This record gives sequence, structure tokens and C-alpha cells, in this order.
Amino acid sequence: MYLASLQVKGLSFRQPHAQLFADWSATFLPGLTWVTGDEGVGKTTLLRLLAGDWPLATGSVLWQDTQGVRKLSSADVYWVDPADTSRDDLTVHAFAAACQACYPRWSQAAFNQWVDTLSLTEHLDKFLYMLSTGSKRKVWLAGALAARARVTLLDEPEAALDQPSRRALRAQLAHCNQGHDGVWLVASYSCPIDGEPMQTLSLGS
Repeated sequence: MYLASLQVKGLSFRQPHAQLFADWSATFLPGLTWVTGDEGVGKTTLLRLLAGDWPLATGSVLWQDTQGVRKLSSADVYWVDPADTSRDDLTVHAFAAACQACYPRWSQAAFNQWVDTLSLTEHLDKFLYMLSTGSKRKVWLAGALAARARVTLLDEPEAALDQPSRRALRAQLAHCNQGHDGVWLVASYSCPIDGEPMQTLSLGS
């Protein structure tokens, strides 16, 4: 029996070219959910709606656990839009400090470990705008793995990563799939872990 879940009820959202979601509902359990589908079916849009970046036309996004049902707060959800430049004037150190202030279960030790694993040590004092696309994505991933948020949303996390970083990420996502680290939604064209059953949400099918 699962004691926690992310509940989406009656969600509707339309973009100028298409109605992406119409009275759409889903339940996401602890572990990893692979959000898949063709270009333009709403994978990134769904993550933005769940994160609260965009307002819902209708519906609700709720967290349910042993304490009851409530709306998600910013401290419950880890999400960084890979295309967002609003944090570019932060150093990597400052980004970690901002995350620590936001997420009550933040682990600096885990962040430091992933800085080492993802070969970010030399970049800690650099501003984010100075980093390559791949290095910046590594910073977002280190934050995700250290935040220990109830809900973690990742959009194409392997994009622009080198092969060793991809292997390390896949191993960690396989661990997250066990359900001990909250709800993880990974939007990706390719399967984010190898050889293990996981929850899958196929949009546009």
C-alpha cells in the first residue's frame, strides 16, 4: 500500500495550436514515471503545469499522504526549466544555497557528491551563464538529486550529458524508481532506466 501520491484531477490546458489536456486526471505513485510521446504532445507542458509555472485552466494538482490532501508548495516540487535563464547570474555555489533555503530536506553532502560525480568541481565559483549547456544541466541534476523534494520533475535529463554522467544518472534514477525518494516524473524520448519495470505515461497515444 502506498502512503503518498501526486493527484492530478480534471486538468485542462490549451495552447494556440492544440488542446493538450481536456479534463485529464492521473495518479503518480512514489518511484519513477517515464513521460513519453512524440514532439508537441505536451510532455514539457505537463511538467510546467505540475510545477505551477503555468496556471491551470481547470483542475487541481494535489499531494496526498498520511497527513491528508493538500496543494503542493514550492518546497514540495523540484523543477528547473532547462531553457530558463533567470538563474544565470548565480554562481553554482549560490544556486545550491538558494536550493538549501527552499527545500527542507536538502542534502549538501549529496550535492557535493554529485558535483564530484558530474565533474562540476572546477565550476563551483562560476556564474551559470558561463557554463556550457551540458554543465548547466549537470547543475540542475545535482540540485534535483540533493533536494529530496516530494515531487521531482526532469525534462530530457540526458540531453547534452557525456556518457559517464549518463551512466551515473541512470543508476540513480533506477534507485529512485524503488519509491524511497518521492515521486519522479522524467519526460524523455528514450527510456530513462534499463531493464526495470516502471510507471509509464504515454501522451498523445
